[in-house]
Amino acid sequence: MGLFGIATNSVQMLVLVAVLTVAVFAVLYFEKFRYEVEGIRIYRKDSKKSWTNLLLVLAAALLVKLIFAAAYEGHGTDMTCFSAWSDMIFKDGFWNFYHSDSFTDYPPGYMAMLWGIGALRSIFNLDVATGAGRCVIKLIPILFDLGAGALLYKIAKRKFSEGSSLILSATYVLSPVVVLDSSAWGQVDGVFTFFLLLVCYLCMEEKRIFAYFAFVAGVLIKPQMIMFAPLLIWTIIEQVFLKDFSKEKMFRDLVGGVLSLVAMVVFTLPFGVDKVFSQYVNTLGSYPYATINAYNFWALLGQNWQPQANSFLGVSASSWGTLAILVSVALSAVIFFRLKDDNSRYFTSMAVLLANMFLFSVRMHERYLFPALVLMLAAFLVKPTKQLFFTYVGFSAIHFLNVGHVLWAYVEENENTAPNGPLIGITAVLTILMFAYLIYASFSVSVMEDLKEVSGGKKKRNTLPYLVKNPKVKEKEPEEVYKQHIHATRRMPKFTKWDYIVLFGILVLYSVFAFRDLGDTKAPETYWQPENGNSEIVLDLGKAKDIGMIYTFLGAKEDRMMTLEMSEDGKNYDMVGTVRATSVFCWDALKTWDKESQEEGADDYNLAKDYRYIRLSVDEEQLSDTFMLNELVILDKDGNWMKPVNASEYKNLFDEQDCFEPQSDLPETVWKAEKAGETVTLDLGADSYFSMLRGYSTEKANQRFEVEVAKSANDGEEPQYQKVGTVVSGEADGFSRLSEENQQNADTYSFANDSYRYIRLTTLSDNTSLNELVLTDTNGNTVKIRDHIGGDSLFDEQDGYRKAITFRSGTYFDEIYHARTAYEIAHGMSNYEWTHPPLGKVFISLGVRMFGMNPFGWRIIGVLFGIGMIPFMYFFGRRLFKNRTWAAGALTFLFTFDFMHFTQTRIATIDVYGTFFIIAMFYFMYQYSQTSFYDTKLWKTFIPLGLSAVMMGLGCASKWTAVYASAGLAVFFFAIMGWRIFEYHLAKKNPTGETEGIAHKHIIEVFKKKLLLTLGFCVIFFVFVAGTIYVASYVPFEDSAKDNTERFYEVTDENYEGFKWENTFVSGLVDTLRDHSGNPVAETVGKMLNNQHAMYEYHSKLEATHPWQSSWYEWPTMIRPMYYYCQTLRDGMKEGIRSL
Repeated sequence: MGLFGIATNSVQMLVLVAVLTVAVFAVLYFEKFRYEVEGIRIYRKDSKKSWTNLLLVLAAALLVKLIFAAAYEGHGTDMTCFSAWSDMIFKDGFWNFYHSDSFTDYPPGYMAMLWGIGALRSIFNLDVATGAGRCVIKLIPILFDLGAGALLYKIAKRKFSEGSSLILSATYVLSPVVVLDSSAWGQVDGVFTFFLLLVCYLCMEEKRIFAYFAFVAGVLIKPQMIMFAPLLIWTIIEQVFLKDFSKEKMFRDLVGGVLSLVAMVVFTLPFGVDKVFSQYVNTLGSYPYATINAYNFWALLGQNWQPQANSFLGVSASSWGTLAILVSVALSAVIFFRLKDDNSRYFTSMAVLLANMFLFSVRMHERYLFPALVLMLAAFLVKPTKQLFFTYVGFSAIHFLNVGHVLWAYVEENENTAPNGPLIGITAVLTILMFAYLIYASFSVSVMEDLKEVSGGKKKRNTLPYLVKNPKVKEKEPEEVYKQHIHATRRMPKFTKWDYIVLFGILVLYSVFAFRDLGDTKAPETYWQPENGNSEIVLDLGKAKDIGMIYTFLGAKEDRMMTLEMSEDGKNYDMVGTVRATSVFCWDALKTWDKESQEEGADDYNLAKDYRYIRLSVDEEQLSDTFMLNELVILDKDGNWMKPVNASEYKNLFDEQDCFEPQSDLPETVWKAEKAGETVTLDLGADSYFSMLRGYSTEKANQRFEVEVAKSANDGEEPQYQKVGTVVSGEADGFSRLSEENQQNADTYSFANDSYRYIRLTTLSDNTSLNELVLTDTNGNTVKIRDHIGGDSLFDEQDGYRKAITFRSGTYFDEIYHARTAYEIAHGMSNYEWTHPPLGKVFISLGVRMFGMNPFGWRIIGVLFGIGMIPFMYFFGRRLFKNRTWAAGALTFLFTFDFMHFTQTRIATIDVYGTFFIIAMFYFMYQYSQTSFYDTKLWKTFIPLGLSAVMMGLGCASKWTAVYASAGLAVFFFAIMGWRIFEYHLAKKNPTGETEGIAHKHIIEVFKKKLLLTLGFCVIFFVFVAGTIYVASYVPFEDSAKDNTERFYEVTDENYEGFKWENTFVSGLVDTLRDHSGNPVAETVGKMLNNQHAMYEYHSKLEATHPWQSSWYEWPTMIRPMYYYCQTLRDGMKEGIRSL
């Protein structure tokens, strides 16, 4: 099934429907509702009820919803549960329903409704696989959707005309997300949403007793109704205690509340009160994940279906979730009590509460935002404002993307993996933005009043349904046609509170993401070097072990080669081969290297036997060069760390082992089985292939377990287990295979040639203990365990198994050049990277000096510069868009969350510094363009002009891209001067005139003097000051030529012999400057000049094509994104960094 060639279950179709939803609703507003909302038309109040029209609309909506219900099978698991439950409760009765061993996680209110569905299915023999059967199962939520539509119509009739009221009701019942939830999915959110809407309406009408009973009814449908208890609390405080307090009123409400609770207990009696209570407790404690397909803040952080015990900023997600609940309640209270005499607060306060919980609390499912939609629409009906209407529209479209993606692009394709793709992050960000807009819209003001009866008789036939155009609403006057004239100085207005809120909000939001996961704050810094003729490292493991791979963290020299040998006795060594570590300041495997073929070996040495001794000998060719090894890590084939017993002999090689990323966060919690016969069952969610179980133990080795496996069972049947053998764990203090008794060296179980869903382990001895249990496939990647029975602490630290080496622990992309050179600058060493000016690397070195040579240290300054760009962009926006806060905020937001900006400022390269200063120099030049030297003291105009020059100098000293931008800056400046000349000629045409408070005579008098002084100032600042900054950036620059008679870079690369200066004036100048070794200024200028020639020769002759490059005309459309980094994680998934 498709539309315009797009599959109905595709992401493209979801986006298309969401966009069409916004478009249709926008047309309805601007062509229909706007005239009433903005008071342009005042309608007569209808003197009679028009339920007939409403029934026709609802009947049409029912037909549409039933068509969708029949066409779509719905969510497989939910539909299966609802059909099975309806049969169970109809056949077995209320009492036996919760007393059976079947899975039942819904409260008794909805189960009682399913009794009626079960009766219909039994009478008419309706199978859920048929269209009619599906319609019956989905009938309850569909009818309650219509009920909510009827209540919305009733609320709308107070302010809107008959036609608008009917259309507004239809916008809810036929909204794509509402149809999707009840008719396509088959869920019951619409049922308790109706009762929530009813509670809010009754509270607004001050019918609190009825509201209590409606609230209890909602709780009996779904436990999520409890989240909205604050509404009753705020209503009681407001209406009982603060408004005309009396003991009689308080007693009446107390009795009503108690009776509603009694009614709830009475209703649960046929089911068993204790069982119902246990069901509520179990349901509220289920799904202990950060988010369950809710595209919220946690999904944005990649925590979908991840344990809520995972930490963020050092605090567990569950703790953040608790805080979010408290903040939600506080926000709802603020809105409720601040919006005094505004009845929309009964709806907006709860919408804000729910939206904040959905975004920032834990255990949120994708559909938990659903009730907020009807609350926003009801708020609009009570307080008609454009802001509230488009809040409802925006949330409807965004929530449709979330729910639709989960149902169609995830559930129907693969139920065994969590949803993925960019739509998750995009939807999460949009929801966060709409939440902020919801808070803003809650305080919007309506000009619309309730419809009133009009004196003067009945409305005549063929007259307009509205009385008159509202005389209070004036049509907008057409804007004046812009005329060129003399401009006075345009000063930036002072910041308003909303400017501070918007800018600070964007800064904080971006900073949270920018600093998150930036990199480790610790990396190996001490190093070992060959000295006194000793170029060997001999390591003793204490006993023969199965060696898998050696990892190293190189210092400031790349491509270090050594000879690797192994021995059993320390005397007779077997040659493994030449090994090589390539990149600096990152963890790198010492893989074998064939010098002749230039080919690298595998990720494992594949040794034929175990060895005790390891000997590494530095390649003789590299003894004359700097050789720095910061750290060595030795792993066995299971990825366990092995520390040599003689590590103290090489202290600097083994003193920072905790910096090795795969060895961080090893399992700590312990599962213990005191008696034999205890079981742990793993549920993979579906029949799946696997290879090996691996256990981590810190206490015991050689522990035995009996293994049974089973395939998926049919509904209502128990899995059929079959015994497949006994497995034994390996050594303690590390992950080891749980190998079959007779196949200890095998990588795959003998029974793993088939797929299974369940694996059951039974302990065969007393006092069994394990820290963690993981299941792997043939590639060593972990297989996701969807659920388990028993052994909770065996599955809470899965990340401890074979964590990959990622960007978090070392350099990546061009950091291998720039971070390294920053380290060399900080330590006064020769600079490796010389193809760009040094200032950007000097900035990076500041972070290295402050935080050490670690990923956080070499990236932190770039992040701060990235954050610093945001205020400049906001200032730009205010000036460009005439002080419109929303426009400046939109511009700043688009720039801030552009992926290129995000990625480039979090990597230790120099682009961020050049870009920052380019933005700054153009901002100050633009500020200068708005400052006229005809009405402002000349020295004041020099301030932004001088700052622009300083920024230009700093930018050029960071990267030559600022040099190209400086050409544009010059064009901008001379355009400003051209305008000043044009103003001068305008003034000469009317010498006695005046424009914007500036006398034309004054312009004629001061023009030449101020123009010449301005040009002179530019020569001083844009040439000499900027040039001085550029030269000064070379003060910390150190070249590799220690002898002053050598020129820089003459022999650095055989491909660039042209680096040598020719016999020119510049060559002689450089020689002269270099000969003055005692003069630091001369030396610095000499270094700078020689480096300019080297850089120019390098870039002008560079031919570096590669498969990932893109042509310049593709850049605006980002057809091929910028690719920085990719890594395969332990579970086979890949993580990467690229800019779109």
